[in-house]
Amino acid sequence: MKSILLPIVSVFALPLLGEASDFQSAVLPIFESKCFRCHGNGESKGGLSLDADKIEKHIRRNGAISPGSGDRSELVMRVTVAEGNKKMPRNGAPLSESEVEAIKAWIDAGAKLDAESPGDAPASTAMARPERVKEEWTNREGRSIMATLLRVDGDKAVLLLETGKSVNYPIENLSDESQAKIRAFSGGQ
Repeated sequence: MKSILLPIVSVFALPLLGEASDFQSAVLPIFESKCFRCHGNGESKGGLSLDADKIEKHIRRNGAISPGSGDRSELVMRVTVAEGNKKMPRNGAPLSESEVEAIKAWIDAGAKLDAESPGDAPASTAMARPERVKEEWTNREGRSIMATLLRVDGDKAVLLLETGKSVNYPIENLSDESQAKIRAFSGGQ
């Protein structure tokens, strides 16, 4: 019975591990929502930047992100340490168990920054990603807020507030000028 279950479990578990180890879809959103207040959008407290275009310098053997060694990576240790000043994030909600597991799976799988296989695309295009837009955003009522546009998810703009909190804001509720900035960001879509 055990010999039959192992292959069946493997067939179902392997695709899940592959999904969890994808940087762009599984790990970067965690960094954006939980870590970017101090370690993204140009911020690099403690010398650590998790921005997609800067994180590569932290991925090295015995570095903050040690490929193939999720449990030994300083990043994982900092988000899982039980207590004390070294626990991250210092402000805000701690990472959930599933968020920590997604980061560990990504690191264990080699901490690759794209879903491409080597040779599928040139390195310069594999990491291509629109620049984030830090702007003053105005809604239809004329109220403004300074925030960074992280991405567009369907009909919502994902904005990172200066408090470090990210919000999904309906694009249709923004002023025409702010909507035009979002269209430019998302390539006119």
